[in-house]
Formats: sequence, structure tokens, C-alpha cells
Amino acid sequence: MPSQPNRLKELRQERNISLNSFSKELKEKYQISLSPSQLMYYENGKRQPRNSEIWNILADFFGVPVAYLLNFIDDKEENIIDYKVEDKELIKQGRELVKMLLPNISLEQFEELYHKQSALPPITSTNSNGITKEVDTSYIVHEKLTHIYWFIGVAPKEYQEMLAKWSLLKFEEHRSIIELLDILISYKLDYSKKNRIPLLLSLKIYFTSHNKLVHANYKTVH
Repeated sequence: MPSQPNRLKELRQERNISLNSFSKELKEKYQISLSPSQLMYYENGKRQPRNSEIWNILADFFGVPVAYLLNFIDDKEENIIDYKVEDKELIKQGRELVKMLLPNISLEQFEELYHKQSALPPITSTNSNGITKEVDTSYIVHEKLTHIYWFIGVAPKEYQEMLAKWSLLKFEEHRSIIELLDILISYKLDYSKKNRIPLLLSLKIYFTSHNKLVHANYKTVH
């Protein structure tokens, strides 16, 4: 049987507060503006926050783990991942670096695109009483994104931009870039040989064949 996409409405009703009061309290405590209609959309699962930090704020407001808020676990006291203070600082630093490294898109657009490309199909779980429910997999994507911020925060400077941009690519695009890197590495290893193919020609052959494959796949799909 399907379940609520998250526990936001349930937790709000336990507090016995209206959507209007909820919106005002969030503004006063966290200095964020979420209208009652936005909060209602989040409760119904019709819309996701464009900023993943919103889930952290909402979970903190009710004093529960994000995993519980997103209906991923059933125990309020359980926390799948408990970040240390230094890790939280690295995550925060990673978020700031993404804004600096990708100036042509907002952080909200970055996260929205990541969520779209990393979305997982719903999964079901059955408890000890034999009751089956649908589990919201958005929590998994949320944690993956948090890990990306952490990696960017801890990475050497020369890798930070690469990690930020790499995270927005699909699996097939990752493979294409790895194949391109293989060509470049082979060229370096083969540099001393007289019969090596010039680098520019190697890249031209690669991109020509790759574009033909992409065009063929596009025709097949459409």
C-alpha cells in the first residue's frame, strides 16, 4: 500500500500548528521564506525543495533525522549518518565552492539537475507485522548530494571544478569522458613511437564516431 511521500504533514499535525504558523516559525527561527502553499506541496510530494538544505532545516525544526522526515526509516531516534562538526563544515564549504565554480547556474539549479539525473525508482519495504509501504528514495539522492559537497570540500583545488561538473553528467556521459581520457593517456604512453596517430586526429576520430552513435540513438528513441 502506498504511503505518504514524507512525514512533514504528520509531524506538523503532531505539533498542532497550521501551515501559516509553520511558515512564520521557519522565517523567525531560520530566516528562510517558505510560503504555506510551498509547504503544502512539499507535504503532498507534488514538489521538492530546490535546495537540499531545506530538508535539513525542516528535520531540525521537528528534531528528527532527515531519513525519518523523508519516510526512509521508522525510528525517530535512529540516524543513519551522523555527521561530525568538521564534516558539516566541509559540506558547507563544498556548497559554497559549487556556487563559485559554476557561476552560470544557481545552487538550486545545480541541485535540481542532480536530483533529476540521479532519481531512483520507488522501493518497497515490509516491516515485522507484514505491512508493506513505499519508501521515498529521495533520501538516498539527498545523501549522495551531501557526499558530493563533502568530497568537493575536501578535494585538492585542482579537482574541485572537475568534481562539481562531473556530478551533473549522466552515466553514459561519464563513460564518454573516460574513453576520451583513455585516448589521451594512450597518446602519452605511445608518444615515442613513430607510427603513432597524431593527437588531434585521434580526437577527431573519437568525436566523429561518438557523434554518429549519439545521432543513431536519438533517431532510435524518437
